[in-house]
Amino acid sequence: MGYLELFEVGRRFGQQQALEKVSLAIDQGEFVSLLGPSGSGKTTLLRMVAGFETPDTGHIRLGGEDITRVPPQRRRMGMVFQSYALFPNMTAAENIAFGLRIARQSRSSIRERVDSLLNIVGLAHKANRYPHQLSGGEQQRVALARALAPKPRVLLLDEPLSALDARIRLALRHEIRRIQREFAITTLYVTHDQEEALSMSDRVVVLNGGKVEQVGTPETIYDAPQTAFVSRFVGTVNRLIAEVVDPIGIISVESQHLTVASMPMHTSIGDFVEIWIRPEQMSIENTAHENWMTGIVDDEIFLGARIGLSVRIGSQSCWLDLPRTSSVPHKGSAVAIGFSSEIRVTTASPGSTSPVQDGRSAEVMAPSLGPSKVSDMP
Repeated sequence: MGYLELFEVGRRFGQQQALEKVSLAIDQGEFVSLLGPSGSGKTTLLRMVAGFETPDTGHIRLGGEDITRVPPQRRRMGMVFQSYALFPNMTAAENIAFGLRIARQSRSSIRERVDSLLNIVGLAHKANRYPHQLSGGEQQRVALARALAPKPRVLLLDEPLSALDARIRLALRHEIRRIQREFAITTLYVTHDQEEALSMSDRVVVLNGGKVEQVGTPETIYDAPQTAFVSRFVGTVNRLIAEVVDPIGIISVESQHLTVASMPMHTSIGDFVEIWIRPEQMSIENTAHENWMTGIVDDEIFLGARIGLSVRIGSQSCWLDLPRTSSVPHKGSAVAIGFSSEIRVTTASPGSTSPVQDGRSAEVMAPSLGPSKVSDMP
């Protein structure tokens, strides 16, 4: 039993199923991110928890109480919007105090609470400035302080950093996480930025098409994706087609034999499988690897402290993420790629055949340049 619980929650808008039987349990004080592309249902789910949308099916409980049809103002939740939604005619201090005045708290308690929150978000020296006199990052801090002022039971954040530049986003990530831990407040955070979700969360919920693809710690989501969508959406992954040579753990990629620690159940000799390998799991120098494949460097991409290599292996390609050193091979060079046998092997999609036979190339996602802002993934 969690502190905030959703039981088979569903929501439809006309003919579109925005959410389909989503169940989730969040512990008190936990920071959970809803991660997914546009249209995946993450904001709809957040709005149902806030009370701005009513589920068509299922129910929501908070602290053991059914709040499915409780109006938003009675749920005691703090909301931080993408657009900040500050009152332009109020100072930073007045914006933070607004909800407390509506609740008719005493002037002394309001002043004490506002002063405390201004110190926590680092804006005590700008208490009397209006929103137009504050930067975007400062406005977002005021919005966060305003949401925390009434001591909500749950903090809800709807892509609060998406309108900010990369440097400010990075700084505010740490601030939001620090404040959340200081208050030990249960937090639900919506984002389509995988880096935000992985760096801030206790757990991540990956949504796609209104359904939950996977729930787990950031490490689990990244290291052990359960579905092809998660493997593509979270991080960069090489997906290579291989033929089963021995169901115990020997496969062949472009006639090059490899050993793997585990195989899908019910595989037979001659079946086709997919192997999923992160670019940073592959190297060209470490001789301790169990597996080696040879190929030709197709391209190299400068990534600052790292170098991305595109390597052609027969009819398939893969990306490597390597340290920036003088020994990185250049385009056209022959190269041997090493990696562990501890890689994900999954059943290939129905009808898959050897890429040599049908001319297909296995899927590979190119390395991203900086923080991921994926909004147009299918």
